[in-house]
Amino acid sequence: MTLSALSDRKIWLAPLAGYTDRAFRTLCKRHGADVLVSEMVSADGLTRESLKTSRLIDFGDEERPYAVQLFGSDPLVMARAAEFCLDYRPDLIDINMGCPVKKVIKRGAGSALMTDPTRAAIIVKEVKTALSGQIPLSVKFRSGWDSASLNYLEFGLLMQEHGVDLICLHPRTAKQMFSGKSNWDHITELKSRLNVPLIGNGDIDTPQSALKMYESCGCDSVMIGRGALGKPYIIRL
Repeated sequence: MTLSALSDRKIWLAPLAGYTDRAFRTLCKRHGADVLVSEMVSADGLTRESLKTSRLIDFGDEERPYAVQLFGSDPLVMARAAEFCLDYRPDLIDINMGCPVKKVIKRGAGSALMTDPTRAAIIVKEVKTALSGQIPLSVKFRSGWDSASLNYLEFGLLMQEHGVDLICLHPRTAKQMFSGKSNWDHITELKSRLNVPLIGNGDIDTPQSALKMYESCGCDSVMIGRGALGKPYIIRL
């Protein structure tokens, strides 16, 4: 699927470890999700030929458009994992740079990469090269590590500079985890500076809030995740 076709898809299912398996993704597709995303997948697991890990990226054609989300901290391992995924023919590869869970952070992955923009940029460059233009590449990240280090704007522009085709912003800090409110103003500001499509994420728990984010922030699409679990309805944007 082309980048323009992907960016026209307005409702994205957020990747959720332990939730977005094939059964759940299919249910969301039937209720109106436009783009489905795998559970968060370990690049290290894929490159070590872990059968359990490779099962996480398997999907059916009825799930298209379908993205695989990878996490890791080693640029070359991430590139090999992305290349491995190409055999499964996903429509998109997404890099997780926003997960705040301790076991991910300890490995230098997820939102820990927002504290090391240079490494994050190298990961994007290596994965982009591995994909060889066959499918688009996106990155999902947060507003920053904590309230004293909000770097979403600089980070987003750096990701764009190094070749990402789409960006998704969850405007909470890593320290916030899933508490408090997400700051949608960050989505609005980042969108105003980007040349690539931006997907907004965070605190979408009703059809009305999805529409509000889409209209007030000017984002190209919205991503529905944790807050909307258990609510099987999706507004058409």
